[in-house]
Amino acid sequence: MNIMWLGTASLFLETENTHIVFDPFLEMPAAETIRKTKIFHDTNDVCITHGHFDHIAHMKKLYQNYPVTIHCTSTPKNTLIKEGLPEWYFHEIHPNDAFRIGDFDIRIFQARHCVFDAGIIRKKLLSLRTWKRPGMVADFLRLSKKYPENGEMILYDIHAENRHIQILGSMGLDPDAEYPEGADVLILALQGRSDQDISALDIVERLKPKKILLYHIDDAFAPISEDVDTSGFVQNVKERFDIPCRPMEKYIRFNPEEL
Repeated sequence: MNIMWLGTASLFLETENTHIVFDPFLEMPAAETIRKTKIFHDTNDVCITHGHFDHIAHMKKLYQNYPVTIHCTSTPKNTLIKEGLPEWYFHEIHPNDAFRIGDFDIRIFQARHCVFDAGIIRKKLLSLRTWKRPGMVADFLRLSKKYPENGEMILYDIHAENRHIQILGSMGLDPDAEYPEGADVLILALQGRSDQDISALDIVERLKPKKILLYHIDDAFAPISEDVDTSGFVQNVKERFDIPCRPMEKYIRFNPEEL
């Protein structure tokens, strides 16, 4: 199995026989957009972790002329149907569902989106980058309303080629859910809180993965996003759990055995 990060929360998972894209999203500059588009079309199946704009806003642009099966919960499904994608594209999924895509056995678990705390909100509002682009905050609020999450954040629990992979597209778990422990690799989004180096450790404590890959750590929609310094979290994981942990690099195929 190979894993490739395509920026933001976009992932490409492949075995010899099956390719799956997660949360496709395009970003600037245009050269990277073109490069990513080609990879996004190398699949018949797209999986969505939740319905925020940086996870689904470019679905119509990418796939209206490239029919795929889109596996997602009801909110992103309804959002994308309103945007013009046909209903027959969709396989609606729910927590506790299990299904198969080629070589991949997939289970769905309820998760939670991270809650933006006062520290991160204050940091963004006071940022010089924000004041240089005053319309961006209004655009962000508009897009957040257009692309709601509605409490439908999910964790993908995946088995393929004797590997166990978990994908968590935002930094939160459901307090009442029982998750499988000990995945070979947890792919964890690390962005959205001022205390993320500490708060994300609770996720590691609950899931107990053998290895961790970090993604959703780039500056895809500045100035709201930012390039995340992952060194504090990596060090905390090493000291507390002695688990290998590293940030992913874009567009590089990565075999979990390499970590």
